[in-house]
Amino acid sequence: DVLWTKPSELSFYSALGLPIIIAPPIGSQEEFNKKWLLRLGSGIPQENPRYSSQWFMFMGVYDNVTTHVRLHQATLPAGTDVDAAASNWTLNATPLFTLTVGQFDATRAEVPYFILMEDGALRIYYAGSDGGVLGTNAWAISYAEWNGSAWARHGSAVLSGTEAWELYTGVATVLNPSVVFYDGLYHMYYQAGGNFNIGYANSADGVTWSN
Repeated sequence: DVLWTKPSELSFYSALGLPIIIAPPIGSQEEFNKKWLLRLGSGIPQENPRYSSQWFMFMGVYDNVTTHVRLHQATLPAGTDVDAAASNWTLNATPLFTLTVGQFDATRAEVPYFILMEDGALRIYYAGSDGGVLGTNAWAISYAEWNGSAWARHGSAVLSGTEAWELYTGVATVLNPSVVFYDGLYHMYYQAGGNFNIGYANSADGVTWSN
């Protein structure tokens, strides 16, 4: 069970183990309650209610012709449970965005991680590479953001490996990002280096990261 409500006094039902889907708050007290729920990890902000009955999935898809990997979206029919058979999913054949020659992610955009930003923006963090061979080609992390009609690629890496433990045979290697918002900051956990180290970075805006 979950509660879908603005963060009124009903927020305190989270103490009974009921997670809260947080509708837009009204007034300063509900703003405070929202921050309290997010800090505890007891609630998540609501996304677009239009899609509340439909599941979306993002993934990297390998192209046999170009050998590139691009980000794609798949959907279930509205009202279908997420544990439905794989045959119920429909893969959109058009990539979320176009890979650009000469950019850090010219041939690879993989391991997407979707997050609803605090300002309501929809963002997908991902790992990109120009070549994609671990230990030979660099990997870095960036994101794409929904602009109301399409996914817009940020255009440059927001996290690149610079520390010794982020290198694989001397090549910068950071990938597999996971991002959460907690206590006023975005926190990213990611894979780094040849020993599959777990890295951590934080950011006030999700663009400029410190690790």
